[in-house]
Amino acid sequence: IQVARMCDSFAHAGLAVTLLAPEYRLLPAEDGLDLNSFYDLRYPFLVRRHPIPLTKAIWRHRRVLLAARGISYLWVVGTRLMIRRPSWFYGRSTLGLATATRLRKLTPGRRPGVVAEVHDFPSDHRVRAVLANVDRSVAISKSLRDALIDARIANPDSILVEPNGFDSNVKRRSETDARLHLARRWSIPSGRPLLVYVGRVDTAKGVAFLLDLAEDLPMADMLIIGRVWEPELAERAGTLANVYIVGHVPPADLPLCLDEANVLLM
Repeated sequence: IQVARMCDSFAHAGLAVTLLAPEYRLLPAEDGLDLNSFYDLRYPFLVRRHPIPLTKAIWRHRRVLLAARGISYLWVVGTRLMIRRPSWFYGRSTLGLATATRLRKLTPGRRPGVVAEVHDFPSDHRVRAVLANVDRSVAISKSLRDALIDARIANPDSILVEPNGFDSNVKRRSETDARLHLARRWSIPSGRPLLVYVGRVDTAKGVAFLLDLAEDLPMADMLIIGRVWEPELAERAGTLANVYIVGHVPPADLPLCLDEANVLLM
């Protein structure tokens, strides 16, 4: 949601925007869902999908996965820098940023600037090295900005703060309407505690722990919203009667789901 709305805002400001994203991070094409209507986007921008094979075999071999991602990023980012010659490359992916900072040296004429959006303090020295080579950084909090400056990863003159936020104007439904909606859409029973998680479904985000929690709390239901990255987690969730993995949910329905949570899992 954040990336789509951000591109929409850039396009609204008059910029020619191209979103480069791995296939698995976007809405699956086979779902028949349109990116613009799903996210309620108002200003058109280009989307360039690049395929990265995601199979059980690759997920079990991290080096193979990283190699596949690296080749894909090298091709997509490289062709964009060489052919389109953008003024700026804005990204959150360490691999994408590293590719852009290295390949721009080969770009004829004016070199594009590289901007990194940073959500967490980087513990890996390789990530810190990539961030130290970008032209601008955007941190999501003042404390993160200060930490990056103190660690000499970012220059005070080249980093700004843009906090994450939420739309406070979203209308809330009544408790009865919301529960009826959840029951009709996903057959989630009413009258039981509801735990809600929103995010990608993989081990790195702690979803395996959430499934352990659901197994220990049979008296409660757990709603998991987000794209499944690890099929093993979905298979295990299928054995638990109180877990509902529902995939992508339209942004208009997210406030309803979050509002109904007795416990919101972050």
